[in-house]
Formats: sequence, structure tokens, C-alpha cells
Amino acid sequence: MTEPFFVFDLDDTLYLERDYSMSALTFLGRQLDGEFSTSNAADELLSYFQNEGSDVIGEFWKKHNLKPADKAKFIAQMRSHPPTISLFPDTQLFLDKLRERKFQFAIVTDGRSITQRAKIEALGLNDAAAVAISEESGASKPSQDAFAPVIKVLEGQSVVFVGDNPAKDFITPNKFGWGTYMRIDNGRHIHKQYERHDEGAPDAVIQSFAELDFYL
Repeated sequence: MTEPFFVFDLDDTLYLERDYSMSALTFLGRQLDGEFSTSNAADELLSYFQNEGSDVIGEFWKKHNLKPADKAKFIAQMRSHPPTISLFPDTQLFLDKLRERKFQFAIVTDGRSITQRAKIEALGLNDAAAVAISEESGASKPSQDAFAPVIKVLEGQSVVFVGDNPAKDFITPNKFGWGTYMRIDNGRHIHKQYERHDEGAPDAVIQSFAELDFYL
């Protein structure tokens, strides 16, 4: 078998995106308590979030009669904060095996550069052979341009792609002829999953990265 090259989506594939949201809101709450006369703002923000509030920060701003002009400043601070997040345990074990075998991996993710790179730093993924972030490439999945930084580093390897979002993750990897796997929602993912039977369907669904050990 040709040495495989692994390409991963980031959010809800390698770690739980809700953990990032909770980290960001906790950070924001502390910043707000430090500047305004709020108390336990983090607990209040997290309560809105856990109750599936559609505009968590907006609800908080309205309740406390804060100036709209201040919101952008605090949101910018939140987006750049060093998050408290960790890889799924099975993800960590799989990446440890990749590193032991000196197999390469890359990341393709949609989002803001400062936020996604802060996540990558916190998760210890700076050794990725390539990182493709939509804000940096100017293209989001499923556009092929979103994968361009990864394509540049490939050298004829067979490629395995793992994602979680059936709406956009697998369309382009399937066109490239990569092996595609969807990490199943554990009930806490941000984006709800559904079954596809077209060009956007993954080759298989997995519950754990351990199911991909046969590639190693």
C-alpha cells in the first residue's frame, strides 16, 4: 500500500466544537466582568448557549443595556483568545501513531484565520504539513480552491479525508478520488448530520479514528 496522506477537517472532527464555544464565552464573560458592572457574565452566557440561544452575545448585550459600539471590540478579543480545548481521545491516539510512523497530515477548515489558528495551536497541530483556512485561501468548502494549499504538498500519495459535515466536507475529496470518512455525531456536534446518496456522500461512517488503523 502507498504511504497514506491524511487530510482532516477540524471542528467536530478532531475535537468538539462546543468546547471551543464554551471556552470563548467563558473568556468573554471574564472580560466583561472586568470592564462593566456585570457579575458572573460567563455563567450567564453559557446558560444562553446551553439553552440553544440563537444570538447568545446579543441577548446578553440587550439584557445589560451595553453599548452596541463596544460589542465588536469584545468579540474580536474573544475570537483571538487562546482556547481551552483538547483533541478527542481517539484522535490523539491516532495522531500519535501517525507521528510515530512519520506519516503526514493536513487540515482543511472553514473559518477566520486568527480563530482557527488559535485552535490549531491549542490542539498541538502545528506540525501539519499544510493548513488550509477559508479566510486565508478566499474559498470555503466545497470549493476546490479551499483545498489548494493541501494539493500543493501532495507527492503522489493515496489520500484519506476525514470530516463530519455532509453538506460540504466530502464533495471535493470524492472528486479527487480520495478515501472519505465521516465522523459520526456523538449528539453534541454543531452541525446536524444527515444521510446523502450523491456525490457528497462519504465512503463510510466511523465512530472512532481507531477504525482507520488499517491504513497504518
